[in-house]
Amino acid sequence: RLYHRAGTGLAARLNPTHEENLKIGSYNARKLSYTGTLGSGLMRWVEIYTIRGRTAYSLSFTAEESHYRFFVESMDKTLKSFTFT
Repeated sequence: RLYHRAGTGLAARLNPTHEENLKIGSYNARKLSYTGTLGSGLMRWVEIYTIRGRTAYSLSFTAEESHYRFFVESMDKTLKSFTFT
């Protein structure tokens, strides 16, 4: 099991749901999705990690599980438009 420390200071117990490789610009990246309960709500987290040179980058998307489907399109557009300068 994974644990995530949310901004509220509460720890959430996480259940991995999906992993995949993808590209951010021309860089290889790893996408991890997981769900968990935070307080009394079921949440979904999507984390994307990549390394450029000696710097690691992390992009994080979080939503209530019941609202996640409303944010997927925005998340995908953000990832497709993300560039390193």
